[in-house]
Amino acid sequence: MNVYKSRSGNGGVTAYEYGDDFITCVFKNNKPYTYTVGLNSEAIINEMKFHADNQIGLTTFINQNKPRFKSRH
Repeated sequence: MNVYKSRSGNGGVTAYEYGDDFITCVFKNNKPYTYTVGLNSEAIINEMKFHADNQIGLTTFINQNKPRFKSRH
């Protein structure tokens, strides 16, 4: 897992990891959610990866776009 430190300091996501067709985000409540290409477009997943790697806007993107998640661990 990679630590996610939002530049704004207000992010709900605290960690993430991803592969070719998924991204898993861990939120402040320590619950991980896995988002996949099977449930979302590849563009959505790639946008989430972009926000994660750049450490900005991931929580906002999730809140605004409401991507479907495969599992809540």
